[in-house]
Amino acid sequence: MRAWEEGFNQGHLDVLDEVFDESYIERTPYGVIEQGGPERAKQAYEWMCSVFGDLHFDVEQMIAEGDIVVSRAMATGTHVGEFMGVPATGRAVRFAAVVISRIAEGKHVEDWSMIDSLAILRQIAEVSMQPLASD
Repeated sequence: MRAWEEGFNQGHLDVLDEVFDESYIERTPYGVIEQGGPERAKQAYEWMCSVFGDLHFDVEQMIAEGDIVVSRAMATGTHVGEFMGVPATGRAVRFAAVVISRIAEGKHVEDWSMIDSLAILRQIAEVSMQPLASD
């Protein structure tokens, strides 16, 4: 995961060939299942950078058990492309990300990735949350 973090933050996409298996699958909370090995990881990187320029991830915690690694990260960037229907605003964003990875022979073979989309929307659009009603 640290190699991925360094490669991602420095734009060294060749690192992704080293850390993602050819059978790599990415799963998201939106029901999206993407297959495509390292090329899929590169597409995800390019999309994220097209939406959040100067994107930077800081992995803050990693927990491993067997072939599963859970990584918690904070990301920062500038909103420069459409995100969930919101056109570019030029606003700075900061959001959490969690990735649960299955590793085989030192490479990612499957990821379940989640980013805090609501936190992003609250920073780039007029999205507010109402407190829950008390009983």
